[in-house]
Amino acid sequence: MCSSDLLENLFTEHQLNWKPSVEVISIDLLVDLVAKGFGIGFAPKRIVRKSGLPKIRVIQSPPARQLCLLYNPALPMSIAAERFLELI
Repeated sequence: MCSSDLLENLFTEHQLNWKPSVEVISIDLLVDLVAKGFGIGFAPKRIVRKSGLPKIRVIQSPPARQLCLLYNPALPMSIAAERFLELI
């Protein structure tokens, strides 16, 4: 489930409308647009700290997400990918 689906579900749970006028695929673009005054956005805490923009404190945390690693078993993995998998 993508971030916009999670946020839409959260808003719906609280009988709120989720109607973003713009959705972006890049966090960098999101930060740039917010910095230029095009609205507000949801971003990970480390991105907000790095951006220097003020954060808006929210009462409820967004739902937890599960991340998965992807790879193509038909192709050999890079040495870096193999080492990373050994770490986790």
